[in-house]
Amino acid sequence: MGGRMFRLTRGRVIKFDVWLLVCVGALISIGFLTLKSIQVAGGALTPNILDRQFLALIIGIAVLTLLSSFNYRYFLYFFPIFYLLAVASLIAVLVFGDSVRGAVRWFELAGLQFQPSEVVKPLLIVCFAFFSQWARGKFNDWLIVLISFLLLLPVQILIFLEPDLSTMIVVFAIWLGFLWMGLEDLKPLITVSLITLALLPLIYFVLSPYQSSRLSSFLDPYKDPLGTGYNAIQATIAVGSGQIWGRQWGKGTQSHLSFLPDQHTDFIFATFCEEQGFIGAVVLIVIYSLFFWRLLLIMSQIKEYVGRIIVGSVFVMFFVQFVINIGMNIGLLPVTGIPLPFVSYGGTSLVISLASVGLVQGVLMFEV
Repeated sequence: MGGRMFRLTRGRVIKFDVWLLVCVGALISIGFLTLKSIQVAGGALTPNILDRQFLALIIGIAVLTLLSSFNYRYFLYFFPIFYLLAVASLIAVLVFGDSVRGAVRWFELAGLQFQPSEVVKPLLIVCFAFFSQWARGKFNDWLIVLISFLLLLPVQILIFLEPDLSTMIVVFAIWLGFLWMGLEDLKPLITVSLITLALLPLIYFVLSPYQSSRLSSFLDPYKDPLGTGYNAIQATIAVGSGQIWGRQWGKGTQSHLSFLPDQHTDFIFATFCEEQGFIGAVVLIVIYSLFFWRLLLIMSQIKEYVGRIIVGSVFVMFFVQFVINIGMNIGLLPVTGIPLPFVSYGGTSLVISLASVGLVQGVLMFEV
């Protein structure tokens, strides 16, 4: 049955995509092995970083299991509350959050960091999906675009104030994906896309000095090799130094000698490539490709309108994060602070990624 396991219980067929979970498990395993490698080799990691990630994994599995067994249609009654929670959490982090490197994105809770902007992503996916169901038949496509944009705008402004450009991009992509799947006529989506492309150059002038300098260094990182271009240069060096077979576990010099910054978060792909080489990078990308293929296959099999939007939006969220992270690690995109899904260290990111997979499984489980 195409990788789906069926079990009859209480007269109902339970459907679960095993291959999707196999891909997720493989990616998480690679992440833990890479973090362990950095730690064993004396990389710049705190002693309990693996314990924190393992705790996030346990929580994430629990949330995935809960959402997989919950009929997603009941979210219809709560989607306005989800939207208010998303906005309230972003306001709260600006007021009470901790500043790290000039950005206010995290709460400190019992020694653990919590990032509300990560939680906002699946909340918005559910909100847009059920908003579309509610608005369909009441408003035309142009009005749906306008209302949904007005819902998006406060979220984007609050994320911009943190500032967190990479999350803004992902959230905007989720909205575009919702329009692509939720509109009957694609003319509004095409219009929005053309307007976005026309306004894209103006974004540079509203960025913070730190963000604009990163964008400038992308065009010529060697213009400031010890400043804004440093991260990009060290990442590409790490990726290239792995060559075909890599330096093997625990033997990467760029990451373990701390030349490569954020080797366990934003640049874990570069760390992995240095140790496992081109072959390892191909294996990792193949696993991601299988993961994305399963999401698209599930979306194609879902008959219900809202379910397709949820699964498709989760695909967009993961795919955009994957492209941005890999792109910045190999010098094809500007450096932005975005984790590699399931692989990078980050408790909130891992929990929310697993929760998003739970949403997909829940749609599949309760498909009519």
